[in-house]
Amino acid sequence: MMGGWRRRRGAPLLAGVGSVGSGVLVAGICTYLFLGLAGRVLGPAGFTPVSTLWALLFIVGPGLFLPVQQELGRVIGGQRAARGGGHALLKVALLAAGFAVTATALAVATHEWIVDEVFAGDTAMLWCFGLGLWAYALMFVARGILSGLGEFSDFGWLIAAESVVRLVAGVALTLTGAGSAAGFGAAIALSPLVALAVVTRMGRGLRLHAGDTAGWREVTRAMGWLVLGAFMAQSLANAGPLAVQLLADESELDRAGRFLSALVVARLALYLFQAVQATLLPDLAQMVARGQIAELKGALRRVTLVCTALIVVTTLGSFLLGSFAVRVVFGPGFAPSDTSMAVLTGATGFYVLAVALSGAAIAAAAHRLSASAWMVGFLVFAGGAALVDDLFLRVEVGYLLGSVAAAGVLLVGLPLRLRSHTSDAERPVSRPGAHPPA
Repeated sequence: MMGGWRRRRGAPLLAGVGSVGSGVLVAGICTYLFLGLAGRVLGPAGFTPVSTLWALLFIVGPGLFLPVQQELGRVIGGQRAARGGGHALLKVALLAAGFAVTATALAVATHEWIVDEVFAGDTAMLWCFGLGLWAYALMFVARGILSGLGEFSDFGWLIAAESVVRLVAGVALTLTGAGSAAGFGAAIALSPLVALAVVTRMGRGLRLHAGDTAGWREVTRAMGWLVLGAFMAQSLANAGPLAVQLLADESELDRAGRFLSALVVARLALYLFQAVQATLLPDLAQMVARGQIAELKGALRRVTLVCTALIVVTTLGSFLLGSFAVRVVFGPGFAPSDTSMAVLTGATGFYVLAVALSGAAIAAAAHRLSASAWMVGFLVFAGGAALVDDLFLRVEVGYLLGSVAAAGVLLVGLPLRLRSHTSDAERPVSRPGAHPPA
Protein backbone atom coordinates (compact mmCIF):
# COMPACT_ATOMS: atom_id res chain seq x y z
CA MET A 1 0.00 0.00 0.00
CA MET A 2 2.76 2.40 0.90
CA GLY A 3 4.90 1.23 -2.00
CA GLY A 4 3.58 3.98 -4.25
CA TRP A 5 4.90 6.51 -1.81
CA ARG A 6 8.52 5.31 -1.77
CA ARG A 7 11.46 7.30 -3.01
CA ARG A 8 13.67 5.77 -5.67
CA ARG A 9 16.48 5.80 -3.13
CA GLY A 10 16.67 6.40 0.59
CA ALA A 11 14.05 6.03 3.29
CA PRO A 12 10.37 5.61 2.46
CA LEU A 13 8.30 8.74 2.01
CA LEU A 14 6.18 9.41 5.12
CA ALA A 15 8.42 7.07 7.14
CA GLY A 16 7.20 8.45 10.46
CA VAL A 17 3.54 8.59 9.55
CA GLY A 18 2.68 5.37 11.42
CA SER A 19 3.94 6.62 14.78
CA VAL A 20 2.45 10.08 14.38
CA GLY A 21 -0.74 8.62 12.92
CA SER A 22 -1.31 6.48 16.00
CA GLY A 23 -1.01 9.55 18.20
CA VAL A 24 -3.34 11.53 15.94
CA LEU A 25 -5.91 8.72 16.00
CA VAL A 26 -5.94 8.61 19.80
CA ALA A 27 -6.00 12.41 19.95
CA GLY A 28 -8.89 12.57 17.52
CA ILE A 29 -11.02 10.14 19.50
CA CYS A 30 -10.26 11.90 22.80
CA THR A 31 -10.92 15.35 21.30
CA TYR A 32 -14.32 14.31 20.00
CA LEU A 33 -15.19 12.78 23.38
CA PHE A 34 -14.01 15.89 25.27
CA LEU A 35 -15.89 18.37 23.12
CA GLY A 36 -18.96 16.14 23.06
CA LEU A 37 -18.85 15.87 26.86
CA ALA A 38 -18.47 19.64 27.23
CA GLY A 39 -21.38 20.22 24.85
CA ARG A 40 -23.66 17.82 26.72
CA VAL A 41 -22.73 19.18 30.17
CA LEU A 42 -22.89 22.88 29.28
CA GLY A 43 -25.58 22.95 26.57
CA PRO A 44 -25.37 25.13 23.43
CA ALA A 45 -25.27 28.48 25.29
CA GLY A 46 -22.79 27.38 27.97
CA PHE A 47 -20.62 25.72 25.34
CA THR A 48 -20.23 28.96 23.36
CA PRO A 49 -17.31 30.48 25.36
CA VAL A 50 -15.55 27.11 25.27
CA SER A 51 -15.98 26.94 21.49
CA THR A 52 -14.59 30.46 21.00
CA LEU A 53 -11.63 29.70 23.30
CA TRP A 54 -10.95 26.57 21.27
CA ALA A 55 -11.11 28.48 17.99
CA LEU A 56 -8.98 31.39 19.21
CA LEU A 57 -6.26 29.16 20.66
CA PHE A 58 -6.08 27.15 17.45
CA ILE A 59 -5.73 30.32 15.39
CA VAL A 60 -3.09 32.05 17.51
CA GLY A 61 -1.24 28.96 18.81
CA PRO A 62 -0.38 27.16 15.56
CA GLY A 63 -0.42 30.48 13.69
CA LEU A 64 2.49 31.79 15.74
CA PHE A 65 4.29 28.64 16.80
CA LEU A 66 3.92 26.11 13.97
CA PRO A 67 6.59 28.04 11.99
CA VAL A 68 8.79 27.81 15.09
CA GLN A 69 8.34 24.03 15.06
CA GLN A 70 9.08 23.85 11.32
CA GLU A 71 12.25 25.94 11.41
CA LEU A 72 13.59 24.29 14.58
CA GLY A 73 12.94 20.85 13.11
CA ARG A 74 14.75 21.85 9.92
CA VAL A 75 17.87 23.08 11.74
CA ILE A 76 18.06 20.17 14.19
CA GLY A 77 17.41 17.69 11.39
CA GLY A 78 20.70 18.71 9.82
CA GLN A 79 22.53 17.78 13.05
CA ARG A 80 20.43 14.72 13.92
CA ALA A 81 23.28 12.21 14.01
CA ALA A 82 25.12 14.14 16.75
CA ARG A 83 21.89 15.19 18.52
CA GLY A 84 23.03 18.76 18.03
CA GLY A 85 21.06 21.97 17.77
CA GLY A 86 21.36 23.50 21.24
CA HIS A 87 22.52 26.85 19.84
CA ALA A 88 19.55 26.98 17.47
CA LEU A 89 17.16 25.92 20.23
CA LEU A 90 18.15 28.87 22.42
CA LYS A 91 17.45 31.36 19.65
CA VAL A 92 14.20 29.72 18.55
CA ALA A 93 12.97 29.54 22.17
CA LEU A 94 13.64 33.27 22.55
CA LEU A 95 11.77 33.89 19.30
CA ALA A 96 8.79 31.85 20.52
CA ALA A 97 8.82 33.74 23.82
CA GLY A 98 8.81 37.02 21.91
CA PHE A 99 5.75 35.92 19.94
CA ALA A 100 4.00 34.88 23.16
CA VAL A 101 4.82 38.16 24.92
CA THR A 102 3.51 40.17 21.97
CA ALA A 103 0.27 38.19 21.79
CA THR A 104 -0.20 38.42 25.56
CA ALA A 105 0.33 42.18 25.49
CA LEU A 106 -2.27 42.56 22.74
CA ALA A 107 -4.74 40.43 24.70
CA VAL A 108 -4.23 42.54 27.83
CA ALA A 109 -4.59 45.78 25.89
CA THR A 110 -7.88 44.65 24.34
CA HIS A 111 -9.14 42.53 27.23
CA GLU A 112 -12.45 44.35 27.65
CA TRP A 113 -13.42 43.85 24.02
CA ILE A 114 -12.25 40.21 24.02
CA VAL A 115 -14.18 39.36 27.19
CA ASP A 116 -17.38 41.08 26.06
CA GLU A 117 -17.45 40.20 22.35
CA VAL A 118 -15.51 36.94 22.11
CA PHE A 119 -16.02 35.18 25.46
CA ALA A 120 -19.58 36.36 26.13
CA GLY A 121 -18.53 38.20 29.31
CA ASP A 122 -16.62 35.27 30.84
CA THR A 123 -13.37 36.78 32.19
CA ALA A 124 -12.01 33.40 33.25
CA MET A 125 -11.77 32.38 29.61
CA LEU A 126 -9.34 35.21 28.92
CA TRP A 127 -7.04 33.80 31.62
CA CYS A 128 -7.40 30.37 30.04
CA PHE A 129 -6.43 31.84 26.67
CA GLY A 130 -3.29 33.47 28.10
CA LEU A 131 -2.21 30.28 29.86
CA GLY A 132 -2.97 28.16 26.80
CA LEU A 133 -0.96 30.52 24.59
CA TRP A 134 2.22 29.98 26.63
CA ALA A 135 1.52 26.26 26.92
CA TYR A 136 1.40 25.95 23.14
CA ALA A 137 4.60 27.96 22.77
CA LEU A 138 6.37 25.28 24.82
CA MET A 139 4.52 22.47 23.07
CA PHE A 140 5.51 23.54 19.55
CA VAL A 141 9.14 24.05 20.54
CA ALA A 142 9.16 20.50 21.93
CA ARG A 143 7.52 19.19 18.77
CA GLY A 144 10.18 20.93 16.68
CA ILE A 145 12.93 19.20 18.68
CA LEU A 146 11.31 15.77 18.38
CA SER A 147 10.62 16.10 14.64
CA GLY A 148 14.15 17.35 14.02
CA LEU A 149 15.61 14.37 15.90
CA GLY A 150 13.32 12.01 14.02
CA GLU A 151 11.78 10.78 17.27
CA PHE A 152 8.31 10.38 15.79
CA SER A 153 7.24 7.87 18.43
CA ASP A 154 7.55 10.51 21.16
CA PHE A 155 6.01 13.05 18.76
CA GLY A 156 2.97 10.81 18.45
CA TRP A 157 2.83 10.22 22.21
CA LEU A 158 2.91 13.98 22.79
CA ILE A 159 -0.04 14.56 20.47
CA ALA A 160 -2.01 11.74 22.08
CA ALA A 161 -1.15 12.61 25.68
CA GLU A 162 -2.42 16.17 25.37
CA SER A 163 -5.89 14.99 24.34
CA VAL A 164 -5.95 12.15 26.87
CA VAL A 165 -5.12 14.55 29.72
CA ARG A 166 -7.79 16.96 28.49
CA LEU A 167 -10.42 14.22 28.35
CA VAL A 168 -9.52 12.91 31.82
CA ALA A 169 -9.86 16.43 33.20
CA GLY A 170 -13.25 16.84 31.50
CA VAL A 171 -14.52 13.54 32.93
CA ALA A 172 -13.29 14.53 36.40
CA LEU A 173 -15.07 17.89 36.16
CA THR A 174 -18.29 16.16 35.15
CA LEU A 175 -18.17 13.47 37.85
CA THR A 176 -17.44 15.98 40.61
CA GLY A 177 -20.24 18.28 39.48
CA ALA A 178 -17.76 21.09 38.81
CA GLY A 179 -18.47 21.18 35.08
CA SER A 180 -18.38 24.82 34.02
CA ALA A 181 -17.13 26.73 31.00
CA ALA A 182 -14.14 27.94 33.03
CA GLY A 183 -13.34 24.39 34.15
CA PHE A 184 -13.37 23.03 30.61
CA GLY A 185 -11.37 26.08 29.50
CA ALA A 186 -8.71 25.34 32.12
CA ALA A 187 -8.55 21.74 30.89
CA ILE A 188 -7.87 23.01 27.37
CA ALA A 189 -5.15 25.39 28.57
CA LEU A 190 -3.33 23.09 31.00
CA SER A 191 -3.36 19.81 29.08
CA PRO A 192 -0.33 20.66 26.86
CA LEU A 193 1.80 21.39 29.95
CA VAL A 194 0.90 18.13 31.67
CA ALA A 195 1.45 16.10 28.51
CA LEU A 196 4.78 17.78 27.87
CA ALA A 197 6.02 17.05 31.39
CA VAL A 198 5.00 13.37 31.18
CA VAL A 199 6.17 12.50 27.66
CA THR A 200 9.50 14.35 27.83
CA ARG A 201 10.17 13.28 31.43
CA MET A 202 10.17 16.88 32.67
CA GLY A 203 12.20 17.98 29.65
CA ARG A 204 14.99 15.41 29.95
CA GLY A 205 13.99 13.85 26.62
CA LEU A 206 14.52 17.19 24.84
CA ARG A 207 18.16 17.73 25.77
CA LEU A 208 20.49 18.56 22.91
CA HIS A 209 24.21 19.03 22.45
CA ALA A 210 25.30 22.54 21.53
CA GLY A 211 26.00 21.51 17.93
CA ASP A 212 26.85 23.96 15.19
CA THR A 213 26.66 27.66 15.92
CA ALA A 214 23.42 29.01 14.51
CA GLY A 215 22.98 32.65 13.56
CA TRP A 216 19.72 34.52 13.76
CA ARG A 217 19.44 34.55 9.97
CA GLU A 218 19.61 30.75 9.86
CA VAL A 219 16.83 30.18 12.41
CA THR A 220 14.60 32.96 11.07
CA ARG A 221 14.96 32.15 7.38
CA ALA A 222 11.62 33.01 5.79
CA MET A 223 10.07 33.17 9.28
CA GLY A 224 7.98 36.22 8.40
CA TRP A 225 6.34 34.47 5.44
CA LEU A 226 5.89 31.28 7.48
CA VAL A 227 4.16 33.12 10.33
CA LEU A 228 1.94 35.06 7.93
CA GLY A 229 1.01 31.89 6.05
CA ALA A 230 0.38 29.83 9.19
CA PHE A 231 -1.67 32.58 10.82
CA MET A 232 -3.82 33.06 7.72
CA ALA A 233 -4.24 29.30 7.30
CA GLN A 234 -5.34 28.81 10.90
CA SER A 235 -7.63 31.82 10.65
CA LEU A 236 -9.32 30.35 7.58
CA ALA A 237 -9.76 27.00 9.33
CA ASN A 238 -10.87 28.25 12.75
CA ALA A 239 -12.43 31.67 12.28
CA GLY A 240 -15.92 30.21 11.78
CA PRO A 241 -16.96 29.96 15.47
CA LEU A 242 -15.45 33.40 16.18
CA ALA A 243 -17.27 34.91 13.20
CA VAL A 244 -20.56 33.36 14.31
CA GLN A 245 -20.03 34.68 17.84
CA LEU A 246 -19.22 38.22 16.64
CA LEU A 247 -22.03 38.37 14.07
CA ALA A 248 -24.75 36.84 16.26
CA ASP A 249 -27.32 39.05 17.95
CA GLU A 250 -28.48 38.61 21.56
CA SER A 251 -31.02 35.96 20.59
CA GLU A 252 -28.36 33.83 18.89
CA LEU A 253 -25.69 33.57 21.60
CA ASP A 254 -25.80 29.75 21.57
CA ARG A 255 -25.01 29.46 17.87
CA ALA A 256 -21.20 29.63 18.08
CA GLY A 257 -21.24 26.47 20.18
CA ARG A 258 -23.61 24.78 17.73
CA PHE A 259 -21.42 25.82 14.81
CA LEU A 260 -18.26 24.36 16.39
CA SER A 261 -20.04 21.06 17.00
CA ALA A 262 -20.79 20.79 13.26
CA LEU A 263 -17.32 21.97 12.29
CA VAL A 264 -15.59 19.44 14.55
CA VAL A 265 -17.39 16.53 12.89
CA ALA A 266 -16.93 17.98 9.38
CA ARG A 267 -13.17 18.35 9.92
CA LEU A 268 -12.44 14.70 10.65
CA ALA A 269 -10.41 14.38 7.44
CA LEU A 270 -8.30 17.42 8.35
CA TYR A 271 -7.60 16.07 11.82
CA LEU A 272 -6.41 12.73 10.43
CA PHE A 273 -4.29 14.52 7.82
CA GLN A 274 -2.07 15.86 10.62
CA ALA A 275 -0.35 12.46 10.69
CA VAL A 276 0.69 12.94 7.06
CA GLN A 277 1.48 16.65 7.44
CA ALA A 278 4.03 16.11 10.24
CA THR A 279 6.28 13.96 8.03
CA LEU A 280 5.35 15.09 4.51
CA LEU A 281 7.13 18.48 4.52
CA PRO A 282 10.63 17.21 5.48
CA ASP A 283 10.35 14.39 2.94
CA LEU A 284 9.33 16.77 0.16
CA ALA A 285 12.16 19.13 1.15
CA GLN A 286 14.65 16.27 0.75
CA MET A 287 13.28 15.56 -2.72
CA VAL A 288 13.85 19.19 -3.68
CA ALA A 289 17.35 19.19 -2.19
CA ARG A 290 18.26 16.05 -4.14
CA GLY A 291 16.83 17.43 -7.37
CA GLN A 292 14.10 14.76 -7.53
CA ILE A 293 11.62 17.18 -9.08
CA ALA A 294 9.93 14.63 -11.34
CA GLU A 295 9.31 12.37 -8.34
CA LEU A 296 8.02 15.33 -6.34
CA LYS A 297 5.57 16.20 -9.13
CA GLY A 298 4.37 12.61 -9.19
CA ALA A 299 3.82 12.61 -5.43
CA LEU A 300 1.84 15.86 -5.67
CA ARG A 301 -0.32 14.45 -8.47
CA ARG A 302 -1.18 11.49 -6.24
CA VAL A 303 -1.94 13.83 -3.33
CA THR A 304 -4.24 15.90 -5.54
CA LEU A 305 -6.09 12.83 -6.80
CA VAL A 306 -6.49 11.44 -3.27
CA CYS A 307 -7.78 14.80 -1.99
CA THR A 308 -10.22 15.07 -4.90
CA ALA A 309 -11.65 11.65 -4.11
CA LEU A 310 -11.72 12.62 -0.42
CA ILE A 311 -13.78 15.74 -1.19
CA VAL A 312 -16.38 13.77 -3.16
CA VAL A 313 -16.74 10.86 -0.74
CA THR A 314 -16.71 12.82 2.52
CA THR A 315 -19.08 15.52 1.26
CA LEU A 316 -21.63 12.94 0.17
CA GLY A 317 -21.21 10.96 3.38
CA SER A 318 -21.56 14.07 5.51
CA PHE A 319 -24.75 15.09 3.68
CA LEU A 320 -26.24 11.69 4.49
CA LEU A 321 -24.88 11.06 8.00
CA GLY A 322 -23.19 14.25 9.27
CA SER A 323 -26.15 15.68 11.16
CA PHE A 324 -26.79 12.30 12.79
CA ALA A 325 -23.12 12.11 13.89
CA VAL A 326 -23.32 15.56 15.49
CA ARG A 327 -26.43 14.59 17.45
CA VAL A 328 -24.76 11.39 18.65
CA VAL A 329 -21.59 13.17 19.83
CA PHE A 330 -23.00 16.44 21.19
CA GLY A 331 -26.69 15.80 21.84
CA PRO A 332 -29.98 16.74 20.12
CA GLY A 333 -29.59 20.46 20.88
CA PHE A 334 -26.67 20.69 18.44
CA ALA A 335 -28.23 19.20 15.30
CA PRO A 336 -27.14 21.12 12.12
CA SER A 337 -28.79 20.84 8.72
CA ASP A 338 -27.62 18.29 6.15
CA THR A 339 -26.67 21.12 3.80
CA SER A 340 -24.50 22.77 6.45
CA MET A 341 -22.64 19.52 7.05
CA ALA A 342 -22.07 18.97 3.33
CA VAL A 343 -20.74 22.50 2.77
CA LEU A 344 -18.44 22.37 5.82
CA THR A 345 -17.10 18.95 4.86
CA GLY A 346 -16.50 19.95 1.24
CA ALA A 347 -14.70 23.08 2.42
CA THR A 348 -12.53 20.95 4.69
CA GLY A 349 -11.59 18.70 1.78
CA PHE A 350 -10.38 21.67 -0.27
CA TYR A 351 -8.56 22.97 2.82
CA VAL A 352 -6.73 19.63 3.18
CA LEU A 353 -5.67 19.89 -0.47
CA ALA A 354 -4.39 23.43 0.14
CA VAL A 355 -2.44 22.28 3.22
CA ALA A 356 -0.73 19.52 1.24
CA LEU A 357 0.17 21.85 -1.63
CA SER A 358 1.31 24.52 0.81
CA GLY A 359 3.72 22.01 2.37
CA ALA A 360 5.16 21.33 -1.06
CA ALA A 361 5.53 25.07 -1.69
CA ILE A 362 7.44 25.51 1.58
CA ALA A 363 9.62 22.50 0.72
CA ALA A 364 10.44 24.20 -2.60
CA ALA A 365 11.35 27.41 -0.71
CA ALA A 366 8.24 29.13 -2.13
CA HIS A 367 7.30 30.60 1.24
CA ARG A 368 5.86 33.72 -0.38
CA LEU A 369 3.58 31.62 -2.60
CA SER A 370 2.31 29.66 0.42
CA ALA A 371 1.63 32.80 2.45
CA SER A 372 -0.02 34.53 -0.51
CA ALA A 373 -2.34 31.57 -1.10
CA TRP A 374 -3.53 31.57 2.51
CA MET A 375 -3.93 35.34 2.52
CA VAL A 376 -6.07 35.15 -0.62
CA GLY A 377 -8.06 32.34 0.97
CA PHE A 378 -8.77 34.32 4.11
CA LEU A 379 -9.74 37.45 2.17
CA VAL A 380 -12.11 35.37 0.04
CA PHE A 381 -13.52 33.89 3.26
CA ALA A 382 -14.27 37.40 4.52
CA GLY A 383 -15.75 38.46 1.19
CA GLY A 384 -17.86 35.31 0.89
CA ALA A 385 -19.22 35.76 4.41
CA ALA A 386 -20.30 39.29 3.47
CA LEU A 387 -22.37 38.09 0.49
CA VAL A 388 -24.91 36.06 2.49
CA ASP A 389 -27.29 37.16 5.25
CA ASP A 390 -27.95 33.87 7.06
CA LEU A 391 -25.62 33.58 10.09
CA PHE A 392 -24.50 29.98 9.53
CA LEU A 393 -24.60 29.93 5.75
CA ARG A 394 -22.46 33.06 5.35
CA VAL A 395 -19.63 31.50 7.37
CA GLU A 396 -20.00 28.14 5.64
CA VAL A 397 -19.89 29.72 2.18
CA GLY A 398 -16.93 31.86 3.21
CA TYR A 399 -15.03 28.79 4.44
CA LEU A 400 -15.77 26.89 1.22
CA LEU A 401 -14.84 29.74 -1.13
CA GLY A 402 -11.73 30.60 0.88
CA SER A 403 -10.49 27.00 0.87
CA VAL A 404 -11.12 26.67 -2.88
CA ALA A 405 -9.29 29.96 -3.50
CA ALA A 406 -6.23 28.94 -1.42
CA ALA A 407 -6.02 25.56 -3.18
CA GLY A 408 -6.50 27.25 -6.56
CA VAL A 409 -3.64 29.70 -6.05
CA LEU A 410 -1.33 26.83 -5.14
CA LEU A 411 -2.50 24.61 -8.01
CA VAL A 412 -1.60 27.41 -10.44
CA GLY A 413 1.52 28.78 -8.74
CA LEU A 414 3.24 25.60 -7.58
CA PRO A 415 3.85 24.08 -11.06
CA LEU A 416 5.46 27.36 -12.12
CA ARG A 417 7.74 27.24 -9.09
CA LEU A 418 8.67 23.61 -9.69
CA ARG A 419 9.39 24.41 -13.33
CA SER A 420 12.18 26.72 -12.19
CA HIS A 421 13.58 23.93 -10.01
CA THR A 422 13.49 21.62 -13.04
CA SER A 423 15.43 24.18 -15.08
CA ASP A 424 18.06 24.47 -12.33
CA ALA A 425 18.37 20.69 -12.06
CA GLU A 426 18.84 20.33 -15.85
CA ARG A 427 21.40 23.14 -16.07
CA PRO A 428 24.86 21.60 -16.82
CA VAL A 429 27.36 21.80 -13.98
CA SER A 430 30.51 23.73 -14.89
CA ARG A 431 33.85 22.04 -14.21
CA PRO A 432 37.16 23.75 -13.51
CA GLY A 433 38.77 24.68 -16.81
CA ALA A 434 35.65 23.97 -18.83
CA HIS A 435 34.34 26.59 -21.20
CA PRO A 436 30.75 27.73 -20.80
CA PRO A 437 28.38 26.62 -23.53
CA ALA A 438 28.12 28.96 -26.48
